[in-house]
Amino acid sequence: MSTLKADTIQNTSGGAVTLTNQSAAKAWVRYSHVTFGINSSFNTSSITDNATGDATVALTNAMSDTTFAVVTGIYALTSVDYNIGYVVASTSNYDLHASSGTSAVDTFNNTGSTLGDLA
Repeated sequence: MSTLKADTIQNTSGGAVTLTNQSAAKAWVRYSHVTFGINSSFNTSSITDNATGDATVALTNAMSDTTFAVVTGIYALTSVDYNIGYVVASTSNYDLHASSGTSAVDTFNNTGSTLGDLA
């Protein structure tokens, strides 16, 4: 058995390596719906403010089909209970919906990660 050790792996053009057939997040985003903007991301091209608590996340590279999973989260700065869910709109975007109880809310630290296969 051989061991491969490396500090950096790049593709032949010197860019990031494309993960295929692996169980790793294919995209992720952390954004604020209050100050509206992306704080950090991977494979996320933009985010659109649709309404209070409703944002569309656009992927740089599309998923292979619409059965991909999205893992969501909110880092709450207060003791208020928040919920965040998602709706897959297409292979290249999904919507995140934040709420407190039955009311839509804008929150500061929202996250979404996509799991599945890239197109």
